[in-house]
This record gives sequence, structure tokens and C-alpha cells, in this order.
Amino acid sequence: LVIGDSQTFGHGINYLKDTWVKKLEAKLQKAGRKSSIEVLSISKQGWNSDTHLYKLFESGFKFNPDLVILAYYHNDIPIPTSVNCNSFDRKIIQNINIFQNSKLADFIDFRINRLLEKLGEKPSYSDCLNQAYDSIGWEMNKFYLDIMGLSLSIKKIHFMITVIPLIHKLDNGYPLAGPHGKLKEFARQRNFEFLDFYENGFKNLDADNLKISKTDHHLNQNAGDIVANTLFSKIKSLTKYKNLSYFNKAFTLKEILNENPLL
Repeated sequence: LVIGDSQTFGHGINYLKDTWVKKLEAKLQKAGRKSSIEVLSISKQGWNSDTHLYKLFESGFKFNPDLVILAYYHNDIPIPTSVNCNSFDRKIIQNINIFQNSKLADFIDFRINRLLEKLGEKPSYSDCLNQAYDSIGWEMNKFYLDIMGLSLSIKKIHFMITVIPLIHKLDNGYPLAGPHGKLKEFARQRNFEFLDFYENGFKNLDADNLKISKTDHHLNQNAGDIVANTLFSKIKSLTKYKNLSYFNKAFTLKEILNENPLL
């Protein structure tokens, strides 16, 4: 069971089969011909960590999953009211009649806003997210993730946290390296299985080839392929077992993925 937001739902992707969740399912089914494998998605635009926890209880447990994968994206963090940061683009030439409702106006506004961010005259989207991670929002976020992990542990359901990067500046100047590090350390302290799609798949790639458009940073099909392939490489050993659900409660996810000889 995969729980996520619009990046997992497939915003901007026309067909369900082309979402990264269904591409992952197809890969697992092809590799595990002797086993029955199903990958379900509970995701929607605008969902955050609190929504993920609520939806797990409302409908996720009904499917009795063997493994829950949280497809975390950075705007899933709760934004407290104390974080007063507005990264929305400003309308620079909205009062000039000749430019109203034109693509040229949108282009000029887009370029001027990026310049204002470089000059420090306007916070960028990543600036506001970094502020949220340096605030009580991170403590709230950890609370929701802790309850999710504890609930799954009680029910003997395996748990993995994955992190989808912001598709912007994917080189060494990636602006959200700090939040990635916080999530990785959080998972390490609690012994949760963790997969960072930035470090394992997206690093140093051209962001323009991986998002829906220049102004829409949702994953396109190329990016979805990277997520599906990377996650498949991580969990493909699940396909080697028959009737895994009968005995997976006796082994940790790490033991299963590392193909424990006893298993």
C-alpha cells in the first residue's frame, strides 16, 4: 500500500497505468510470476502527513497490507501559523493592458520572480519549506510519522519511508538537502526502512526533463519511471518468496529485503 499526495496520485499524468505506482506494480508482477502481488495507492492532491495518518486508519488498514510505503514529498510537512512566508509569484505587469492574459506576460512575470529570488527580494518555494523544517512544523511532522510507524508496528505491518525530491536544481546546490537529512536521521533512529529518491535516482539530472512544465513541478512520466525503477530495485527481493504474507511477521523488512538465509 502506497500513501502519498499529488506526486503519487499522478497529477498531470493522463492514464492510471502511467503513474509510477502502477509501473512499480507491473515490474513486481513480472518479476514475481510465482507470487500474487498488488500495489494499491491511497493518495490525493493536497494531502499532508496528518491526512496520510488519517487515511491509513480510515481505509488503509482495510486492505490488510503486508507493506506500507509512505511516498513523502516536502510540502507534506504541516505549516504552522508562525511561519509567515509567501513564495507565490508576484504579478509584475498586471496593470499594463496590452499584456493582460498573454503568455508573454506570464513569461516576463516568471523570469522577474526568479530574479527577485536570486537577489533575496522574495522568498522562494524552497526557502519557505526550509523555514517550516526549522520550526515547530517539523516536530508536528515527526509526531504524525511516529504514530503511523507505531500503529503499523502494532499490527505487524512493515513500513518504509521514501522521499520524493523537489524537482529543482538537482545538482550539488539542491535546496532541500537539510530536510532530506532530517528525514533520514528520523528513520534511522526508529529503525524504519528509508529510501531517498534524490540520492538514489535524481541527483545531478536535468530537472526540466522531469517535471510536467516549467511552472508545474509535479513528476512527469520520465520522473515516474525513475521512482518506479528505484523502488523496484529496493524491494524486488519480495518477489522471490511464495506466500510471503504467512511468515513476514516473523522477520523484519530489512531481513526480507536482504534475503535472510533462514527466510
